Formats: sequence, structure tokens, C-alpha cells
Amino acid sequence: MPYTEQELEANSHYQSLRARDEVIYADKVSKVLQRFLDRELKNYSSEIQTKKQSLRELDGSIRLFEDPQSGESYTDPAQNLNVEIYQRRYRTKDKTFDYIDRDFKEL
Repeated sequence: MPYTEQELEANSHYQSLRARDEVIYADKVSKVLQRFLDRELKNYSSEIQTKKQSLRELDGSIRLFEDPQSGESYTDPAQNLNVEIYQRRYRTKDKTFDYIDRDFKEL
């Protein structure tokens, strides 16, 4: 049978494994962030400006990490996903009516 939360909290072996894994995860997060900063600082003038870009790999995939304690994403600006949305605006002013015939005609 699986352990309950209370049993896991009291189990010293489980707690040592959990602490070890959290340290490994935190090291991984800091290495990935530093690699991202080293690569992107040449494109942006400051670290703050660089961190406003989402943490993307060279292939375009996004690296997002979460706090192991709370399950929430880190508050680091590099963990925000920024998506640029472009929407084409069509001209609808009177000048446009000279170029586009908007009347329906029967064939």
C-alpha cells in the first residue's frame, strides 16, 4: 500500500531523497537560465530586457520550470510566455472604395 502524506513527512529516507532531488532540479534550472542568458545577451542590451523574452531553445521550444514546493511557475521574468499576435487591418475608409468594387453583381 502506498504511504500517506503524514508517513512520508515522518520518513527520513524519503525526505532526504526529496531534498536531494530539489537541489538537482534547482541546479538544472539555474544552468538552463544561465545558458539562455549567455546566448541571448548579445541580442539585447540588458539582462532585464533579455529575461522579458520567453525562455526558448534554438529549436523554438519553450522551457518553463515550476517551484517543486508549490507547483507554481517561478516568478522569474524569463518564465513568462510572450506571444506576439499580428492581425491584419483592412482599409475601410472612403479612399479604398475607389480601388475595391464592393457591389454585388449578377453573372
